[in-house]
Amino acid sequence: MFSRPEIDDDECVETNGHTPNGHIPGVRFLDDEESKAFFDQVARRWLNISGDEFLRAYDAGEFGDPDDDPNVMRVAMLMPFGR
Repeated sequence: MFSRPEIDDDECVETNGHTPNGHIPGVRFLDDEESKAFFDQVARRWLNISGDEFLRAYDAGEFGDPDDDPNVMRVAMLMPFGR
């Protein structure tokens, strides 16, 4: 799936949970392409549609209230990854 970035732990000194170079231990930042691929993967897993299809249908109101379907809610909560 996604690989971890190369980080030289010897160069990192934690300060309040953060390192001087902006890395947060245990957190993986995604670039735009990785973020959209992640969202697409989630939409396909829970709803069997692509991330783009989900965004179009959601924006058009085709799902109604997301609270009515836990799978729609799972994907809807991750929409920032797909936009």
